[in-house]
Amino acid sequence: MELPTNKEERLSSGQLYQTKVKRGLDLVFAVLLVICLSPIMLGLTIWIKLDSKGPVLFRQERVGRNGEQFTIYKFRSMSDDAPHQMATSEFDSALSYITRSGRIMRKLSLDELPQLFHVIKGEMSFIGLRPLIAKEEYVLQLRRANGAEDVTPGITGLAQVRGPG
Repeated sequence: MELPTNKEERLSSGQLYQTKVKRGLDLVFAVLLVICLSPIMLGLTIWIKLDSKGPVLFRQERVGRNGEQFTIYKFRSMSDDAPHQMATSEFDSALSYITRSGRIMRKLSLDELPQLFHVIKGEMSFIGLRPLIAKEEYVLQLRRANGAEDVTPGITGLAQVRGPG
């Protein structure tokens, strides 16, 4: 097999990978994981309902690929009266809003499981930059300037691998 030699050929190969191979793998693995993890998701749904008032799912507008906004879903890990359109790091006292079930779900990243449905829909990928809220304008501008806006946002990426700090 010959490797692409010019920029256009390399670009089209990269686009082929991004649009077909990566998307296909994301779709297959997301469907399999939803099927396998559905009993756990059902259990979490019941646990959240028993633990606190409010909806099971947390909804928030996020900025995705090409700057398009979409509503992200997570299992609700905070009380229903927590502010919705801000990053947890901006809270004065985020711990005061986190529910008992939320502490455990966040520690094990179980609150992220509904994002598998975003992968199935094509709004997210498994690996990529985390989707930001529109309020994080500075970072969104940096992404736009560096071409990172062209990448499908992911459930996990460098920030999660590196950890807090």
